[in-house]
Amino acid sequence: MPRTLLLALLLTGVSLAQPLTPEDFVKLNSISEGTVSPDGKTLIYTVSSETPSEPHFDRAGNGSQNKICLYEPGTDRVLLENAMQPSWSPDGKAVALLDTDISEARLKVWWKENDHWSVLRHAAIGYGGGQGYCWLNNQRILVATATPGKEKSDVSVLDSQTIKPQPRQVLVEWNPDTGTTREWAQGVFTSFQPNPQGLRVAALRWAEVSFPSSVRSAPPAQLVLLDGGDKVVTVDAVSNPKPESLRWSADGSQLVARDEFGHWWQIRAESGAAEALPNEVMDCCWVGNQLAQRSDVWRLDGKSLMPGSARFFGGGNQVVALSQGHAYRVESGKEPVATADLPSGDGYLVERSSFPVVIRQGQQRTIVFAGGNVRSLPVSAGSYFAGSGESVWLTNPEHTRITGTDGQSGPGVLMPNSADRLVSLAGDNGQVDWLLLPSADRPGPYPTVVWLEPGRVYSSESEPKEALLTNQTGGLNARLLSSQGYAVYFPSLASGKGEPASHLDKTLQAGLRRLAAQGQVDMQRLAVMGQGYGGYATLMAATQSHPFKAAVACSAVGDLSSDYARLSPATRLGAAQDALPFVHRQSHDYEKGQLGMGQPPWQDPQLYVRNSPYYQAGRVQTPVLLITGSQDGHLAQSEQFFTALYRQGKPARLVRYQNEDARIDRADHVVDEWRQILGWLERYIGEQVTSSR
Repeated sequence: MPRTLLLALLLTGVSLAQPLTPEDFVKLNSISEGTVSPDGKTLIYTVSSETPSEPHFDRAGNGSQNKICLYEPGTDRVLLENAMQPSWSPDGKAVALLDTDISEARLKVWWKENDHWSVLRHAAIGYGGGQGYCWLNNQRILVATATPGKEKSDVSVLDSQTIKPQPRQVLVEWNPDTGTTREWAQGVFTSFQPNPQGLRVAALRWAEVSFPSSVRSAPPAQLVLLDGGDKVVTVDAVSNPKPESLRWSADGSQLVARDEFGHWWQIRAESGAAEALPNEVMDCCWVGNQLAQRSDVWRLDGKSLMPGSARFFGGGNQVVALSQGHAYRVESGKEPVATADLPSGDGYLVERSSFPVVIRQGQQRTIVFAGGNVRSLPVSAGSYFAGSGESVWLTNPEHTRITGTDGQSGPGVLMPNSADRLVSLAGDNGQVDWLLLPSADRPGPYPTVVWLEPGRVYSSESEPKEALLTNQTGGLNARLLSSQGYAVYFPSLASGKGEPASHLDKTLQAGLRRLAAQGQVDMQRLAVMGQGYGGYATLMAATQSHPFKAAVACSAVGDLSSDYARLSPATRLGAAQDALPFVHRQSHDYEKGQLGMGQPPWQDPQLYVRNSPYYQAGRVQTPVLLITGSQDGHLAQSEQFFTALYRQGKPARLVRYQNEDARIDRADHVVDEWRQILGWLERYIGEQVTSSR
């Protein structure tokens, strides 16, 4: 057996001869993150499981089984198990990695030349799961560390959760070659941005958190400037800055930052003095040591530089602008120089904003390098994965294989054999529906699950991610249905304006007619399923005149008025001010987002009543399975709807998983979730369908 095939088999741990079962699904691995050496010759990539087998502290990957792998022509091997966040040194001679053991994380550095390892104990994962370290130069790393303090009694939060006090947090400069360390500052830090010389670092410092972030919102962040000296400069004027906005000038003497209100600030690194830029400034970029600012146009030193529609990328001595179908190199004191033409088309979507920049225009993906030259590829060629200089690697939609843009075949993980068929169906107004069918050796017509997600509109090139054989979508994957003999129908569901329930009714009626005409579906054995707003649509469909014999609603919304300004478990125990951004997102989703109600409930209460499944529960004739987690913000909604059906004596079941939120993550919970789903479907629409081995 070839060595690379054996490696892939060991990485997946899944039999290739068996149809996919829930037990197999939670063992699936995928390629989740990567980084290329500066010379473009060596690829470090991560093979990970998205379904941890044990309870975990947060969603940062802790508890998942990650393997950091190394690939270059002639070599494909596991470099380190149970690790994450790989990062090359600037000279490409070493790779730093962080252990995933949250209780005793260790920063490790692997030296490529001699295959030697250096280890720093007590390294900490960055606050909120972010990067906990950064390279300052080829010899030094700035890393957050955490050491246990004096033993204290456990702390009880509202008599509901017992937790341990936080360890002592220290920011340390480490030389992995000599093993020496030097303390920079104490506190909880993340989002490190070193200046080009590696002498100063802008970072976000967080207030001490006395209980896990899973039960309250994050505290506001403070911008600090560090140089390893006794003085830590705090920039108080910039409130709760956005990490992605921290940008240094070429000489490292200045930086800019955008606060939580969208205002830009120019900051002197030595003193921390901050000057607010004019309110009309929407974006800015360093060109050398000068600051280009965008309002109506891009201006540099008060002179017009480029149209306001131009997008600037990079900064300092490497700036590229995209404008009016061209890529430009922008240098201080010079006129912008066109370096390449972009593919024709209206507008583009930025998929990656750092070099190499990746933009998408329709079905064309363009890679823009730091020098301003571009390379175009069809979307079918894959999605951006990792790149350096002119070397770029792409991953397939399933995240199981990597290929180079030069045609070089890269590493991959093997998946179970699957003969399931995904076909497109022409919908209304140029839209496309998708139908996932079991393998052809299973005779039809098939019992069918209609998978709903309001606001999701498909095209002939955009397949539903839940139909791909991958664990990247979490625990809910349609392949677990098709492998058991069910067809799965994905209708395009454009957002309805003002009356989402009636819009859903009309759209489903039309979709079911198209489905019946397809000929391979048993229209007498239909079920409906969805999660989140898809769970809302599932409950709504169960109250309407559709021929569904079973419904599965995960993290479902039943009462729109109650959910309009809902506080999640992460904000209920925080201050009211901390909760405002979340409340704003909730109201936006209802008024202008996926549901498109157009107005708040107090302006038209009956609008929310007639579009809420809870108030239509008397019409339900469909057996309903409700699945939720104890930390799910929609838990009360699921309980409310279940109670309404239970009081009427209608068939319903409520399944709640402890310490899970809207997405069920733990492997044993995912397996049980699918046993519940497949058992429910088999009971009401199945015909000798095997639920699990």
